[in-house]
Amino acid sequence: MRKLLIICVMLNIGLLFAIGQQLSHVAEMKSGASVGSDNDADATQNRVRTNTTSAIDLSGILGVSSFLSGSEAPRVCLANNDLEARLSAAESEVANLRNQHPVDWSALENVPASFTDGVDNDTSPPVIAGFTFVETNAQGYSEYTQNTSGIRFVKLSGGAFDMGSPESEAGRGTDESPVHTVSLSPFLIAKYEVTQNEYKTVMQMPPPGVNDDPSSVKGDDLPVESVSWNDLLVADGFLERTGLSLPNEAQWEYAARAGTPEPYSGTASVDDMGWYDDNSDDEPHEVGTKQPNQFGLHDMHGNVYEWCEDVYKEAYYSDEVPGFDPVSTSGTTSRVIRGGSFFCPAEDCRSASRELDEPDLSTETLGFRPIRRLP
Repeated sequence: MRKLLIICVMLNIGLLFAIGQQLSHVAEMKSGASVGSDNDADATQNRVRTNTTSAIDLSGILGVSSFLSGSEAPRVCLANNDLEARLSAAESEVANLRNQHPVDWSALENVPASFTDGVDNDTSPPVIAGFTFVETNAQGYSEYTQNTSGIRFVKLSGGAFDMGSPESEAGRGTDESPVHTVSLSPFLIAKYEVTQNEYKTVMQMPPPGVNDDPSSVKGDDLPVESVSWNDLLVADGFLERTGLSLPNEAQWEYAARAGTPEPYSGTASVDDMGWYDDNSDDEPHEVGTKQPNQFGLHDMHGNVYEWCEDVYKEAYYSDEVPGFDPVSTSGTTSRVIRGGSFFCPAEDCRSASRELDEPDLSTETLGFRPIRRLP
């Protein structure tokens, strides 16, 4: 509505000038007819008529009605042989008037600072409570940091995608079929696996039974590992303190695929995208040292496994084809883990690969990557 009102104000300035010019022209022509011969008057009558045949509606030229007066703009009728020339002249005159009488945007009330020269230049990313926008990454996605934890997130728009692997994919498991379409709401997902430094910062004075520095291989920028699913979801645990969640399987695979059908996103080469048994020297590596995928996410393939929210069920895809924001809530006592690790063969690091562990298990190959659901 702001844009429409401002544009109408500007256009109607041109409208008033154009109407005045045309009415003046008509008056001159009528005046000339009164002092000429009867033949002259007849000729003038052929050029200026009072009916609507071959009429130009000036409000049509300007693209808006004459809302300032509340009435229809005057209709000036021209002879057919003069119509095109007059129309061109009127359009040129309106353009000149717009240039001669620019809108003083500073004098208008309630105009957003981003709205100048009739164009809304506000391309700012949405404000998300508890998060600060950092930049738009090289892949075109907005990145934020959480104010309390300092964890960096990428905003994903969600939507529909095909989940699972085709029969032709090498290394696939029987629990990865059938391929099915899933729809997701928008969400934020951590750009990297949570680091040991980030985990320790959040988990100062941890609840009973939870270690604030559980990792077996120490390093501030290494992924935190040896943290169980139960540790993360315990009262006053990491997720409760930060207000974050674990991704469901569909969210995780959507983020890992990043719009690609191949087993690995990014360059489609596992060596470019992740740390696994052939290139890791059997140890975790600092996050972000491999290439990002098409969303700007790192280490979706390898380094450490990542916990998901779902209960593991082998036949989940065939027995209960997921729909919108699906979460598996029954089947076994185990929880889903995704992405493979530095200790795994390449096929276990594929986007579609599904694995499981008991929720109380903590090993050096197990970490996590949280999300934040959005409205």
